[in-house]
Amino acid sequence: MNIGLRWLPVFYGATIMLNVFSIIHSAPPSLFLGKFSSIILFFCLVLYFDRIPIWGNFIITLSVGLIVGLCVMIVVKPRLKHSIEGLMKLNS
Repeated sequence: MNIGLRWLPVFYGATIMLNVFSIIHSAPPSLFLGKFSSIILFFCLVLYFDRIPIWGNFIITLSVGLIVGLCVMIVVKPRLKHSIEGLMKLNS
């Protein structure tokens, strides 16, 4: 249990980093298309993600991944550990 909880923030952070990089890096050009098909497309067009250089993509990706990893380490990990320990006490 301890090993899995120790790696939990790393996996969450890496997953979010991959998703953020793919959204920012493959943003469509900033053109007004009329109706937007999804909220992600809307933010890509409004925030001009296509104008961010590649080094900016890496900085944003690493920052968001580290913030998510820290949030998981501070908030999710203790709650999950507490609930697992409570379930183990009930089963024994």
